[in-house]
Amino acid sequence: MCCAVRRMRKCNDDIVENKCGKEGKKYMNQMVQSIAGTRLPEIACRDFDPTSKKCTSILPAPGTKAGNTRSNSVLSRLLNTYSAL
Repeated sequence: MCCAVRRMRKCNDDIVENKCGKEGKKYMNQMVQSIAGTRLPEIACRDFDPTSKKCTSILPAPGTKAGNTRSNSVLSRLLNTYSAL
């Protein structure tokens, strides 16, 4: 879970920073934090580098399309929302 969350955040940060600059990235992170209502995932997952061998060995390659898009999982729906951006 932490590997996936950190990969998603890095991807999101890279896209926003490339399009909107550092201030846009800062604003987006503040907005995501206020929507989530907590920094718990960031705190609990801070030691997980999405490019580490530990994470790359359990996560699909970046850009891999989801195989089961009909999942009822809340996490799956959230990740699908981000991937649609």
